[in-house]
Amino acid sequence: MALALLAMAVFLGVAIALQHAFGIPIYTSYRVACGGFCLAFMARIGDVRYERWARIAVAVAAVISIGLFFTPAFDRPASRGEVLFFALPDIAVFFMARAMSYPDADEHQRALRQQLFVGFAFALALCVLMFATAFIPNHHPRVEATRAGG
Repeated sequence: MALALLAMAVFLGVAIALQHAFGIPIYTSYRVACGGFCLAFMARIGDVRYERWARIAVAVAAVISIGLFFTPAFDRPASRGEVLFFALPDIAVFFMARAMSYPDADEHQRALRQQLFVGFAFALALCVLMFATAFIPNHHPRVEATRAGG
């Protein structure tokens, strides 16, 4: 617990220093940290040193995570659920890479491979749902009245 608090304090200190020195907003630093955490977690689950599918999955997920920074979904302040914007596409890539490389010599391996494909489809559906809701404009009457000054 103390290590997690120390890591959060160090991150906050670095993010504030980046904002003051280079003008990089804290929410951008937060998103970079979220994306890096998700990629590191994926690399830890799949043994990147020895398994080819894990290296491919981490490489594709890194490209997708970098590409997410250029989407309209990131033209807003960061929120607490920002990790999900990186985690769900990473999970979908992870399932697909593992499903494509998993052997299917007997019926048990085929069943597990089918479960990996179902996991991919489920993760992809959650990605579509999450990114679709990110594009819904925020037209709340109370917020609009506050912005108008009345």
